[in-house]
Amino acid sequence: MIGSKRSFSAAVLLTIFLTSSNLVMSQSLPSDEDRIDVVRAVLEAELARQATAFETVRQLSTENIALLISTGVAAGLKLTPLSLTEITEKAYSFTGAHYLRFKSFKIEDRRSVVTLSLVSEV
Repeated sequence: MIGSKRSFSAAVLLTIFLTSSNLVMSQSLPSDEDRIDVVRAVLEAELARQATAFETVRQLSTENIALLISTGVAAGLKLTPLSLTEITEKAYSFTGAHYLRFKSFKIEDRRSVVTLSLVSEV
C-alpha cells in the first residue's frame, strides 16, 4: 500500500467460495494448476460482473498472485498486470490507479475462499 495521504478505497469486495465440480482439485496440497484455475474462475466472474455494471477495470495487481501471473492468466483475460511500483506511479498520476487485487487466497480440501477487491487510489 502507498504511504501517503491519498485516499484508498475498495469499491467492490468480491468473496467467492468455489466448490464447483468444474474445479476439481487434488486431495493433497493444491498444485499451481489448481491455483491458476481458481484465479481464472474468479477473474472471469468479476469481468462478467463488470460487464453487467458497465464498469471496466483491466489492471490486476500482482500482489498475492505474482507467481501465477507468469502463466498468462491475466493476458488471456486481457488484463494488465501491475507491480507495486507501477501502482505507486499510477496513484500519483492525474488519473490515479484503478485495479483488481486478490486480498486473500486460500485453498483447503476441495474449497477455495478468495477475496478480490476493486481498488481505486486517487
